[in-house]
Amino acid sequence: MGDKGAFASVGTKVLERAAGHAAGPYRVPAVDIESVAVYTNNLPCGAMRGFGANQAAFAVESMIDILAQRVGLDAWEMRWRNAIDSGDTFCTGQVLEHAPV
Repeated sequence: MGDKGAFASVGTKVLERAAGHAAGPYRVPAVDIESVAVYTNNLPCGAMRGFGANQAAFAVESMIDILAQRVGLDAWEMRWRNAIDSGDTFCTGQVLEHAPV
């Protein structure tokens, strides 16, 4: 849920981008992401840098650290094992055609 502030701004687009980046660069075979921008009595909120992707990246990378610790893996190993590769699908449905070498 995103705080859009009291007036129409770019909050909806920010949350749209956050949802699109919510799984990060990882294979997530079953994903259901919902994002909601809400009007509040706060100052108008919008994008500055990252347009929602920074918040999503912080959340997913924090969860990767926690999951790695819980299963007894090095955090880098957890990321390596779950990184998308050529032919994999992002949470948006887009297929990665060419993975970086």
